Amino acid sequence: MFRRIFVIVFTIFFAVNISLSAYAAVDAQADTSSSTSTNSTNGDMSSIAKYGIAAGIVALGAGAMATVAILNKNKSSSERAPTPAQCTLSAPTNVQTSNITQTSADVSWTAATSSCNETITYTVKAIRVSDSAVIATVTTTGLSVSLTGLTLNTPYQAQVTAQDQTGNTTTASTNFTTCNPKIYVPDASNNRIQKFDTSGTFLTKWGSAGTGDGEFQGPFGVAVDSSGNVYVTDSSNDRIQKFDSNGTFIKEWGSFGTGDGEFNTPTGVAVDSSGNVYVVDSDNERIQKFDSNGTFITKWGSNGTNDGQFIFPLGVAVDSSGNVYVAGNDNDRIQKFDSNGTFITKWGSFGIGDGEFKAPTGVAVDSSGNVYVVDSDNDRIQKFDSNGTFITKWGSNGINDGQFIFPLGVAVDSSGNVYVADTNNNRIQKFDSNGNFITKWGSGGSNDGQFNSPGLLAVGCP
Repeated sequence: MFRRIFVIVFTIFFAVNISLSAYAAVDAQADTSSSTSTNSTNGDMSSIAKYGIAAGIVALGAGAMATVAILNKNKSSSERAPTPAQCTLSAPTNVQTSNITQTSADVSWTAATSSCNETITYTVKAIRVSDSAVIATVTTTGLSVSLTGLTLNTPYQAQVTAQDQTGNTTTASTNFTTCNPKIYVPDASNNRIQKFDTSGTFLTKWGSAGTGDGEFQGPFGVAVDSSGNVYVTDSSNDRIQKFDSNGTFIKEWGSFGTGDGEFNTPTGVAVDSSGNVYVVDSDNERIQKFDSNGTFITKWGSNGTNDGQFIFPLGVAVDSSGNVYVAGNDNDRIQKFDSNGTFITKWGSFGIGDGEFKAPTGVAVDSSGNVYVVDSDNDRIQKFDSNGTFITKWGSNGINDGQFIFPLGVAVDSSGNVYVADTNNNRIQKFDSNGNFITKWGSGGSNDGQFNSPGLLAVGCP
C-alpha cells in the first residue's frame, strides 16, 4: 500500500515537472520570437513544448485517478456505493386481495426488505390467468393498490414485484376472481335454497318438498362452480341436483346405495377450479368425486379412525391447489387430501382447547389458503393455516351478535368475509377474516329471508 502511494506521488511530481519545464520552454520561445530575428527552430520548440504540457496533464490525470482508486479500494464496504451482488432483497409476503368487485380488486402485501436499507418500489400487475395477458399495472412505494379495468367472473393473478435501487427484484403473487358474490343457503327443513347478496338482501329462492326435479327432502349442502352452476346435496333423496344461478333445474344424479355414484345421506359438496364435484357420502363414510355432469371419477374413505378413514364426515372444501379438506364429525378432526384422495395431513382431537373440536361440521378455505372450521358443539369458528396450525377463534353459546347455537356451515367470499349458518338461531352471521362481527340476517320461519335449520351454505358468482 505504501509503495503504491509512493509511486503515485512520484508520478504526480514527475507530471508537474514536465508541465513546468514545458511551460518554461514556451516562455523562452516567446522571448526569442519577440526579437527581430527568428529561425525555424522556434516552431519546433513550440511543438515540443505543447506536447510536453499535454503529456504532463495526462500523467497528472492518471496519477489523480489512481489515487482515487487506491483510496476507494481501502474504504469500508459501508462507505462504498452498493451493488446488486452486495445487497439482498427479500420477497414481499402475505399478498392478499380484498374488496373484489365485478371490475376491480384491492391488493395488499407485507413489505420486502433490503439488506442495504434502500427504497423499494413495487410494481403490481393483474395478469389474466387464461392467456397471461397483463390487464392492469400500478407502481407504488406503499403496501397496497387498487387494480381496475378488470372483467367480471374472470380469474386473475395479482403479481407484486419488489425492486430496490440497485436493481434487485423479487416477486410474490396470489390468485383471485372478479365477482359480485351471492350467498346460497340450503334451508333444510323448508326444503328450499335461498339466495342473498352479501348484505343479506333476499334475491330469490327455489325448491319445495318432494322427489321430483327441483324438489328436495332435507337439502343439506350447496356449492357453486366458476360458471355459476349450483350443486345441492338432496340428502334424504340420496342425490345431487344441479341448477343455474337462478334455480333453473339442469340435471340430477345419484340414488340410494353403496355403489359408485350411489349415496347414503350425502351432506357436504364442493367444486374445484376444473369443475369437478366432491360429495361427502356421510353414511357410506367416503368422498366421491364426479365431473360437472355427474360422471363418476373416483372415491376414497371407509369407516374408521386411521388416516383416510371417517366416522360420519359432513363438510368438504377445496383450495386453489385442488387440495381437499374434510370435516370428520365423529372423529373430531380435519383431514387433508390431494384431489385424488391421497392423504396429506390431519389435525384436531376431541376437546375445547385451541385446535380441538366437538363435532366439526362445515369447512371453508379462503384465497390465502386459510381454513375455517365450524366447531359445532363448541359453538365457535376456528381458523387455521393450510397445514392445521391454529390462528384464531371466535364465538360462544348464545343469541347475541357473534354467538352461536349449534352452527353448521361456513363460507368465505373473495374479499375474505366469513359467513356462518347459525343453525339453531335460524340466521346467517357475517364476520371479517379475524372474526369481527359485521352483520346478520334471518329468523325462524318460512317467509323470504327466514330459515328453518340453515345448513352448509356457499358463496358463488354470479
